[in-house]
Amino acid sequence: MPVTSKRSHPRLTVISLAIITQFLVGAGPKLSEVEGLFYLDGEPVTITIKDGKIERIVRKDKLDHPAHAGVYVAPGFIDNQVNGYANVAFAGEGLTVEDVRQATRGLWEAGVTTYLPTLTTNTHQLLKTNFAVLVKALKDPELARSIPGYHLEGPYISPIDGYRGSHVQEWVRSPDWNEFMELYQASGKAPWISSAACVLRASASASATTTAPPGRSRPPSMPALPSPPTWATVAPT
Repeated sequence: MPVTSKRSHPRLTVISLAIITQFLVGAGPKLSEVEGLFYLDGEPVTITIKDGKIERIVRKDKLDHPAHAGVYVAPGFIDNQVNGYANVAFAGEGLTVEDVRQATRGLWEAGVTTYLPTLTTNTHQLLKTNFAVLVKALKDPELARSIPGYHLEGPYISPIDGYRGSHVQEWVRSPDWNEFMELYQASGKAPWISSAACVLRASASASATTTAPPGRSRPPSMPALPSPPTWATVAPT
C-alpha cells in the first residue's frame, strides 16, 4: 500500500508516484499499477510501474474502482528548506537517525518526496554533531533517496534585529573559512547550500548609513569581518 497524503478535503487523497517508485527500487523485478485521477486534468488513468520506473500511463473512460474517485496521482513535492517536521528539529539537541526517519516519513505523508534537512544558526559543535547524524541516516537507502543534500541557514548572518529573524543572536557570528570547512567535512562533503546573506559591509562609513527595518534601531556598529575570503551564498562541489 503506497503512502498517501490527505490534504484540505476529507475525501481527497493524493498519491505521489515518487513515493510509490522509491519503495520498489532495489526490490528486484516488480510490477505495480496505480489507478486514479491525473493531477493535470482530473481524468482517469492507470499508471504501470515496473522495476521502480513508470512504464506507461493509460487513459481511461472511467475508473475500475469507484472508491478511487477521490484519488489524484501526482509527482512528489520538493522542498529545499525543512528545518524540521513531525516534532523533529534538525538543529535540535539529541538528534538521532530515528528522528530523521520519523521526519522523512511524515513528509512523505504530506506529499514531499525530496527535501533538504536544514540546520539553522547554532553552536559550532551542535552543527557538526547533527551533520554527522544526518550522514549516518543517509546510509539507509530508503532515506538517501529522499535527501539529496543539506541546507545550512546561518550562522553567518546579520546580527541586526529584524534582519536576523528568529536566529539566536548569541550564536550569530562572522564568517570563518576554517569553521565552514569543518562543517562541510562533517556533512560528508554532500551537496548543500548555505544562506550567509546580509552580513558584509563595504566600510565603516557605509555601515553608518545603513538603514534599519521600519520600527527598528540600528546598532552603532557592525562586527568587523575577515578578508579574504569574500562570502556570499556557497554551494560546495
